[in-house]
Amino acid sequence: MVMADAPSRTAWDRLWFGRDEGGRGAVVRLGFFLLLALDSWEQVEHAARYGAGHFNVSHFPALDGLLMVPQASWVLVLFLMQAFLAFQIAFGVAVRSSLTLLTLAFGYTYFTSQLNSYQHHYLVFMLLLICTGAVWLERSSGREALPSWSLQLMRAQLSVMYGWAAVAKLDGLWISGETLSLQITPAWAKEWIASAGQALGVETLSVYAAMSVVVIAVELLLAVGWMTPRMWWLICLIGVPFHLSIELLEFKIGRFSFFMVMLYALVLPDGLIAALDRLRDRVSAAWPRVLDDRPHMATRVIGAALVVVMLWLLPFAESRWFALLAGASVLLSGGGRLSLGLRVVAAGSLLVASGTGETARDYYRYMGGDARRRGEVETGIFAYTQVTRIDPAYHSGWVRLGDLHRRDGDDAEAIRCYERARALEPNDVTTLRRLVEVLTDTGQQDLAQEHARALLRVSPDDPVARRALGQR
Repeated sequence: MVMADAPSRTAWDRLWFGRDEGGRGAVVRLGFFLLLALDSWEQVEHAARYGAGHFNVSHFPALDGLLMVPQASWVLVLFLMQAFLAFQIAFGVAVRSSLTLLTLAFGYTYFTSQLNSYQHHYLVFMLLLICTGAVWLERSSGREALPSWSLQLMRAQLSVMYGWAAVAKLDGLWISGETLSLQITPAWAKEWIASAGQALGVETLSVYAAMSVVVIAVELLLAVGWMTPRMWWLICLIGVPFHLSIELLEFKIGRFSFFMVMLYALVLPDGLIAALDRLRDRVSAAWPRVLDDRPHMATRVIGAALVVVMLWLLPFAESRWFALLAGASVLLSGGGRLSLGLRVVAAGSLLVASGTGETARDYYRYMGGDARRRGEVETGIFAYTQVTRIDPAYHSGWVRLGDLHRRDGDDAEAIRCYERARALEPNDVTTLRRLVEVLTDTGQQDLAQEHARALLRVSPDDPVARRALGQR
């Protein structure tokens, strides 16, 4: 009995602990968590939809009775925190504490609402659980790096995913090609498939059917290959183009393809990983202080102060809570030269992203649109005031704000908003109509007729303009 059990146990140990991963964990961590930081940031604009109308449906019915309905303000802070923490983890800063907080925040924002219904976010959560469990179980070593067994467990998780994806496609609609024909939307792809069918002398649906069977075969191959090191070079050559082609065909699956391409770092050839390790060693030898991460209290305090100041300037009314939470995270989790620099870069990156992009504007736009449709005028005015403050050149924001002020009985403020909108788009019919109507209602006939004539120039038969001018 003992003799039979020993080889089995050795094989089991080799499966989970027998590989020298080198710096593979660092490569995976950098790519995966940088992408997760970007993905979390892209969720920020949707935070305004959480708790709208005090309504919510979670992923598990039991949660609806246990948890409060999520609110936009704290979901926004959680998404910002996820982006910040993922950025820190990517560069190896306070990995254990950041991973724990990130996993909790990500799990909450995903499972509490079906507004977030991307299936790959479930996969991301599973991988976060693996990483978090690994760094805590390895705590006795004093290191925060991902151990080799956790990388193997991630491979096993992805192998299961591919295997289940293949099994789930053993369905008549998929095998017939009907499902795939609906999922492929680009005109060039449909034309190419139709041309292939004509060249082969078969119906177009038969080409889709053949492609569907190939997808199943590829996923089965990948399921086996992820757990077979000798096949890693092959599945890299197959899997990466497979996911890039999914993105090229515009499947509506969020950033799943990008996550998968990043995760192929888990099965990169050992020779490439060794070359990256040598490059890292050369950088360490050339600039040893860059890797100094001793927890100096002075740099903790300075780093926390800088992060709070920079994030306080984010164009969100709720960003101050985020700034304080991030500052506390910096202060409590250590901060040598590396920590200080990366936390400042993380804070600065979010600040730049919010200042140059449309994320903050769209967050308030979604909030204002929902409030406007519900008749919540005060909330709508607040939201669209933020929209116009963040993006003064956003024409629709000024029109919506004017509409809400008018519903609130503040015609003077409505006129101001409409005039700002017209300055941006002088010939917009909607803006001109709003101005003619409100100026007529407030007895400013001369101005109303001036705008009415401008309206007739772009819409000759417009009834609003004709009534203002006394025409039939």
